[in-house]
Order: sequence, then C-alpha cells, then structure tokens
Amino acid sequence: MTQKWTHCYQLKPGRWVFAPTDEARVTGQRIKSAVEARWKPPCFYFHLRGGGHVAAVHSHMPSKFFFRADIDDFFGRVSKSRITRCLKSWFSYANAREMASESVVKRPGVEGFVLPYGFVQSPVLASLALEKSKLGAYLRKLSGRGDLRVSVYVDDIIISGDDEGLLGAVGQQVVDVASKAFFPLGVGKREGPAEEVTAFNIRVSHAALDITDKRMAALRLSYQTAMSEFAKAGILSYVNSVNPLQSKTLR
Repeated sequence: MTQKWTHCYQLKPGRWVFAPTDEARVTGQRIKSAVEARWKPPCFYFHLRGGGHVAAVHSHMPSKFFFRADIDDFFGRVSKSRITRCLKSWFSYANAREMASESVVKRPGVEGFVLPYGFVQSPVLASLALEKSKLGAYLRKLSGRGDLRVSVYVDDIIISGDDEGLLGAVGQQVVDVASKAFFPLGVGKREGPAEEVTAFNIRVSHAALDITDKRMAALRLSYQTAMSEFAKAGILSYVNSVNPLQSKTLR
C-alpha cells in the first residue's frame, strides 16, 4: 500500500489536514480521474464545476428567502466501507476496496478510517458518497422543482425560494433526512429561512450579494500590502465578481 502522508496538522479543533506524499498524490489523481470518467455529478454541486462558491451564491440571487446549513465533519462521515459501496457501481469489489483503502486515514479522535482533508481524491469521493445517500437523493429531488434553488459547495448547502413557509418545511426535512443519511447538519451555522443568510463570508439576499465587513477589511489589508500587481489584480477580480461596488473601495 502507498505511504499516504508526510505530516498532518489541526486546522481547527477536530479538523485535521493530511499532506499526501508524492506517491499518494499520483494514486489520488488516478482514483479521482477514474471516478470522474464514470460519474457525472449534479449540476448544483458547484465545487465540482466552474465558478466555485461565487457561482453558487449567484445562483440564489433571484430568490426572496434562504436556508443555509453545512454538513458536520463532512469528510469524517465518509468511511472506507461507505466509499467501497459507492465505487462498486463501476468497479469490482476488490478494486473498489483497494481504492477506498488508498483514500482513507486513521484520524485522531475518530473511530475507524475516514477521508482526510488534503488528499486529491477526497472532494470527489465525499461528493459521490453524498450524492448516493438519502440526503443526496432529497437534494436532487428539490433541485428538480421549479420553485426552489439548490446549491452544494463541498459541505455547504443553500436552498432558496419565494415561499418562506415552504422553505421552512423543506429546511426541517433536510435536517431530518441528513440525520438519517449519517450526514448530520451542524447546528451553529444553520440559518433561515430568512431574507438574508451568510455563506463564504458573503451576505446573500434578494438580488444582492455583498462581502461581510470583517472579510472586506481583511481583503483591503491584503490588497494594500500585496507584493505584486498580479496579487492585487486577483483580489480585485474576486471582490468584483461578488459586488462591483465593493471593489471600488479597495483602491
């Protein structure tokens, strides 16, 4: 088996990042490519398509009410056996089990072997596990409705629409289904239904997006102290993609 990682560190309590070895990166890319060749993720999985989280929040701008939540310890909920079950759709059991084994680590504070942050293949495997779960099935169902908008960005879920009562009922159902799917939603970051929610340090409301004051202060400092024009252009481009008016305050 590949020597998987060189070192790990705790990004925040309970969130460990593992730095893969060069060999593990090659193995991870092979697994990632093999899955991507066989699985087409839902179009509302914005982390697996162009535009990223900015495109995700932009997709909700026509709505009047918003519900936002995140999956608690998303990668840590994806075990070796769960990966194996997902991959058996396209690979033999032996190959699926081997790919799962190459993709998991023993993480401090978590029983068994789970997907780590930092591995090349982790985002696509975690997303596949979500898509094949009861929560994934429910989110697909919601995305097919004409009166709701759904976005997933890694572990962050936003659902929006124009009917506050409907969105409240849907939000509660998402909470219930997520628990049954063993992808429980975090309590602290759950918001809505409301006329405004915050995701990725961006306030999302009807026909408007704006970066939070705290994040803008950090971006402004980064812009003013940037060592190159290239770095400044990148910061300016990002802010402009969210809110062109805010980008003018950087200069």
